[in-house]
Amino acid sequence: MSITFFDRIERRLIATGQTEEAASKRAGRNRGYIRDLKRKKSVPNSKNIAGLAVALECSSEYLLGLSEEPGSPPTGQATEVSAEEPQITKDERLLITIYRALPDEEKNWIWQQVLREAERAGIAIDDAE
Repeated sequence: MSITFFDRIERRLIATGQTEEAASKRAGRNRGYIRDLKRKKSVPNSKNIAGLAVALECSSEYLLGLSEEPGSPPTGQATEVSAEEPQITKDERLLITIYRALPDEEKNWIWQQVLREAERAGIAIDDAE
């Protein structure tokens, strides 16, 4: 019997000590995302596989059955938003609005948390000074 995509997700959930809901959220999806994948018995697109791999701390190749070893999650490169890019989403606008309203001490704390999460997710952030 071969190990399925869903078996690999389950193995990584156990290995990382996460629930389906927590891993779904870490992957940048709604909390029922993994459950919905299992119900539909479908494989997500490449962007969502990469998100799952980061959340489950393994490689995309492992999830797809192209590697037997979990390996390392994919790394990303954070990019600056430029004038040529599409408008920011409603959620992004709300996040910015809330952030701007906070006292400087709280902004600093939040920024440190964001940097830690980016590092944990393997997202490289260039120092733009």
